[in-house]
Amino acid sequence: MNIENVMNKNIICCDINSSVQEVANTMKRYDIGWVPIHDKKRIVGIITDRDIVTQMLSNHENSNSKIQDYMTKNIISTSIQSTLEEVLDKMSKHKIKRILITSNQKVEGVISLSDILNTAYHLQKLWEAFKSIYTIQSNSHTQTEIDEFYL
Repeated sequence: MNIENVMNKNIICCDINSSVQEVANTMKRYDIGWVPIHDKKRIVGIITDRDIVTQMLSNHENSNSKIQDYMTKNIISTSIQSTLEEVLDKMSKHKIKRILITSNQKVEGVISLSDILNTAYHLQKLWEAFKSIYTIQSNSHTQTEIDEFYL
């Protein structure tokens, strides 16, 4: 299946000079948990709702802080020519739930695990990616935080 048929082309972004509060309000308004951060026309980072909670709120910092202090600058993306299997492999490898889709170094869209789940065609590969992302390693055993019952 072509990833163009699965990806979301309507990407909601926030400016690098946005405050954490502004980004959180954008996430709430659009019911999203992930926002690319841009500086003019270039994506320079990614912020998730989890990043805001674990990095900013847990340190009791001011919600007017600039988002650039909390965003992830290591942006993982994939080519629009990638297959869904390649997208899932990359998500699994980097333990991410969303990935930017690019063409000629221009962002064309985003694919999330839920977008792929909705295709149902790659359910087995998706399950493997979920298990990889949510597996906890310990000294004595490996534990998966989710199981097939919840899917």
